[in-house]
Amino acid sequence: MDEPSNQDIIDATTSCHPEAFDRLVTPYSERLLRLIDLRLDRRILGRVGSDDILQEVHMAAYRQLPHYLPRSQTPFYVWLRAIAVNKLLEVHRRHLGTKQRDARRESADRISPSEASSHILAQHFVDRGTSPSNALMREEIKSRLETCIDRLAPSDRDILALRHFEQLSPTETAHVLQLTEKAAGMRYTRALRRLKSELEAAGGALSAWNLES
Repeated sequence: MDEPSNQDIIDATTSCHPEAFDRLVTPYSERLLRLIDLRLDRRILGRVGSDDILQEVHMAAYRQLPHYLPRSQTPFYVWLRAIAVNKLLEVHRRHLGTKQRDARRESADRISPSEASSHILAQHFVDRGTSPSNALMREEIKSRLETCIDRLAPSDRDILALRHFEQLSPTETAHVLQLTEKAAGMRYTRALRRLKSELEAAGGALSAWNLES
């Protein structure tokens, strides 16, 4: 996706019409929703929805947009994404701060936050890859794939989520991780290699799984 020009941002900032801002941020809404779905604590799914958080992100971005230009060396989506991450932290504090124990009890059947990335990444790989049409076999493959992903270090899971699930470009990934593009690329390659090793060790259909399909 092409970056908006500085003039686009200036127009959205100085215009009194919300439509100008909507035209600026709407192309990024799907990617932001993917981020929110990945990072939202499973225990509060019944309390707040991804669309609600996206609306809060848009409102925060509208207020902060005048501050973007001075630091516009940051890709626009990475700037939006940082606002979304901060908004998620606010939502988690709001719902899981003093009421964390109650939220756990009400959502005992939800996926725990430590499993969320592995679960969603596994589903993503199964959906994109060549897998059996039989529902039971797909669930078995997804479960085993999730186990393999869960064995990875958090930093490995995170960069795989950035590149595969959030579909960030190498440049965007480097900005998010505050690394050079070369260093981010090396980290991604290592994470991919480690996951492939886990899949080979698992054997069966997973040993030949194509992560890049």
